[in-house]
Amino acid sequence: MYVCMYVLLKDLFYIMKRKSLKTLLLLKSKQLPSLFPILSSLIASSCCPIQLLLNSLSLSCAGFAILNPLRLPFTLFTVILLISSLVKYGVTWKTSSIITLSILVTISPYMLDVWSQGFHWNAIQSTWEYTLNQFENSFNIHLPSYIHTQWNQPSISLSHPSLTSDDTSLKNIMIKNSKDHPLHSSIKLYHISISKLKCEGCTARIKQSLLKLPGVISCQLYFHTQEGLILVQQNVENAVSPKEIENVIKEIDWEYKVIIQEQDPKDLL
Repeated sequence: MYVCMYVLLKDLFYIMKRKSLKTLLLLKSKQLPSLFPILSSLIASSCCPIQLLLNSLSLSCAGFAILNPLRLPFTLFTVILLISSLVKYGVTWKTSSIITLSILVTISPYMLDVWSQGFHWNAIQSTWEYTLNQFENSFNIHLPSYIHTQWNQPSISLSHPSLTSDDTSLKNIMIKNSKDHPLHSSIKLYHISISKLKCEGCTARIKQSLLKLPGVISCQLYFHTQEGLILVQQNVENAVSPKEIENVIKEIDWEYKVIIQEQDPKDLL
């Protein structure tokens, strides 16, 4: 990754030195900003939008996860291209469109990761912390403490300490679906472990498929720990079983190794 980043920056400075930056910023038009930032952001996202398109067509993972080591250098490269385009062309609707699209493409895997975790504040914080840790580990540096969010681990203690469950999502669902007692006896909690998850897009596809199953009222999947939590309402018609959950996941990709364990739902309260 260091070599790739060095080559990219070296080539960029060489082009700027030779006063041929327009070859990088233009596509045969002196008025049209280059689309290279969008292409760079696509690599920075490990082609996440393309994987989402494949997911919509019910196709399996295309193997874009091999681009994951290039995320950080290409993110920085995208920033350099966007700044260069902004300086050269100023703020116009064209440059604004390219900048907006590039940013959305770059952060798309992180947005998917937050959605898979349940789209709550802890999910945003955990994704941010994971990204910062990856940056520090890749470049062997320590960022200032104020950049890190003061993320407090949830008070919910499950039997799998690497799993984080937020009380603003699953816990509220438990309360919402309860009757006289804060814990309804018909609700079951499953801890799920999925090995060989390749990217955030695949994780989001699995969650989307699980939410369609009868009885599933909540699903939180964590790509970085390859784990998840599923709440199932058992008193509905054809409520899904652990074996059916495993089959649905393996239908998406037979390489997935799935382990499902039932947990005590009281751990969420």
